[in-house]
Amino acid sequence: MNIAKYYDGNGWYTDFTNQADEFGENEDYDMVNRLIVELCGSTMDVEVQNFGWRNTCGTAEGLSTDDALSKILPNCECSFKIRVDGKCVQIDNAHHDSPVGGEIYTITSTE
Repeated sequence: MNIAKYYDGNGWYTDFTNQADEFGENEDYDMVNRLIVELCGSTMDVEVQNFGWRNTCGTAEGLSTDDALSKILPNCECSFKIRVDGKCVQIDNAHHDSPVGGEIYTITSTE
């Protein structure tokens, strides 16, 4: 997994999107999904802060890590950066309701 090419020098790995290419694929998105499985195992807990235009917070416990990003990111065009800290992954997500990011997901292993 070549995630190092995305490192920005400030603790974040940047320039990810959930949008597929013209062939219906997104290798980077798939790579982040594999990273979550690698770090968290088969289940994860997720906490979100500043979600959407209402800036709400919430948690989900015991989610399967299978296709993790599709379970937690909103169903719209997103761009995001990630930070890895041990068995914890943080995602700073941007989309039409949070155009500059700041929608923070913290994913931790339940194992």
